Amino acid sequence: MKTIAVIGLGNRGGVYCSYFKTDEKVKIVSVLDVSADALKEAREKYGVEEKNLFSDEEEFFKEKRADVALIATLDRLHYRQTMKALSLGYDVILEKPVSPSYEECKKIADAAKAAGKKVIVCHNLRYTPFYMTMKILLSEGAIGDVVSFEQAENVGFGHYMCSFVRGKWKSSEETSPIILQKCCHDLDIIYWMIGKKCVKLSSFGSLGFYRAEHAPENAAVKCVDCVYKDCPYNAKYFYLKSPESLCVPYGFDKSEENIVKYLSDDDNPYGKCVFKSDNDVSDRQTVNMLFEGGITATLLMHGFANATHRITKIYGTKGVMYGSLEKGVITVETYDGKKYEKDVNKSIKGVSHSGGDERLSRDVAEYLDGGRKAIGISFVEDSVYSHKLAFSAEESKLTGKEIYPGDNL
Repeated sequence: MKTIAVIGLGNRGGVYCSYFKTDEKVKIVSVLDVSADALKEAREKYGVEEKNLFSDEEEFFKEKRADVALIATLDRLHYRQTMKALSLGYDVILEKPVSPSYEECKKIADAAKAAGKKVIVCHNLRYTPFYMTMKILLSEGAIGDVVSFEQAENVGFGHYMCSFVRGKWKSSEETSPIILQKCCHDLDIIYWMIGKKCVKLSSFGSLGFYRAEHAPENAAVKCVDCVYKDCPYNAKYFYLKSPESLCVPYGFDKSEENIVKYLSDDDNPYGKCVFKSDNDVSDRQTVNMLFEGGITATLLMHGFANATHRITKIYGTKGVMYGSLEKGVITVETYDGKKYEKDVNKSIKGVSHSGGDERLSRDVAEYLDGGRKAIGISFVEDSVYSHKLAFSAEESKLTGKEIYPGDNL
């Protein structure tokens, strides 16, 4: 059994911990979080002893608390905390993105190699039955050699406005550009599936809609005060209909009265008008890529879907393979007239990320405890390259130039 120290018991940290809690190969023994509610959760839900709960980072890192560090804090904290963990001899499970700085990504990879430790990056889409099955079908030659790859990350407007307009990832400077924060998943899938390096890319995108000039006349700053009660972006009515979408502390009472009170707080960004927030990340972006061997690939990201769903279509020399991650069905059509489907829904366990979070937690726990290395596991040295595609895409978007990512990290 391996012991785990959790650094950041928020949404993502909580998801992984919920699976680790039921896995006999690992045990959560220590938690660092600045939130008193998170530490209460660690104590009540995961049975962590009071002496092993920390709100002060400096105190926590005075000594090694466990075998493995799970780091699931905000993006710009990853580098500092991962480097401290490696210096103390931890193996690390690191929530994506590795860092919003390419130089910091490389330094983490170099430090892990020098320390002889593993940094496993949480590219949870690799672990989904959907993409794992696609990867196997490609390796078996189901559609021949890959010629072109289409990936669409259709972000539901509710998720987009919660996370990228009002939420923690609304600012590129405070966290990361959305093409890294949200779409490093998709760029990793493209790179992983194709298995070759990107020769050049270009990207276009902007924040075009969630801006002050699109606010209705006389719209209030806080949605609870707004006259536009039927606005689909109205926080009060959206979260009363979908309280599970609201980012709230552990133990929060999701009664109507309490939700309205929560959204009425002047300092609470989740109650603000989407057109009057201080967000700056793109609400639409495309990336066009040329890989070795002449393989082309495109990525589309936008925040205007009714519900979040990813669509993947891969063209090969013998056929085409396509499907929607959320529907869980892969269709293969070959040029000799054959057509068949792979339904992976029975293989999905856990509701988050189409089973990817559950499978990631199980596979990583098994590997760290001395077991097999599953095909989805991504070490930091591999993740840095797919991250490089995101950094290159953002550079292209901002400069209007073609970018040549190159072979080297």
